[in-house]
Amino acid sequence: MINTIATAIKDGINAETFSQVIVSETAKVVNTHLEDISDLSVYVVPISEETEIFSRSSDKETYTLHVGLQAPSTTQTELDVYIDLAREVKDYLNRTNYGTANFTSVNYSTLFVPDDFVENGVFTGIITVIYEVFT
Repeated sequence: MINTIATAIKDGINAETFSQVIVSETAKVVNTHLEDISDLSVYVVPISEETEIFSRSSDKETYTLHVGLQAPSTTQTELDVYIDLAREVKDYLNRTNYGTANFTSVNYSTLFVPDDFVENGVFTGIITVIYEVFT
């Protein structure tokens, strides 16, 4: 189910119109060296699954995914553009359900890895989104 949600998020992001063109992809592991980042990269990564008893006969499955954005950014102006873009993606994901997967929450860390920007000129933003499915 988590892979189905990841694919639905990817497809939804790719179909949406943002201030910049986004072509996202799903990944289990993002293996990109910072020095190799030459344009905007967006990845949807399944992070965790949790099962809880909901009732005598059903469970609640909680799925956590990250939507990561990375882009070359050497100035504060460029950084602001990507921070705003990540906020647009977060706003798009807010309250978006996928099939039986019900949106629960979304969190955006404005500058997830400050050292990437300072040392390598790369913006890295991570959006965490959580969905629940009752089975």
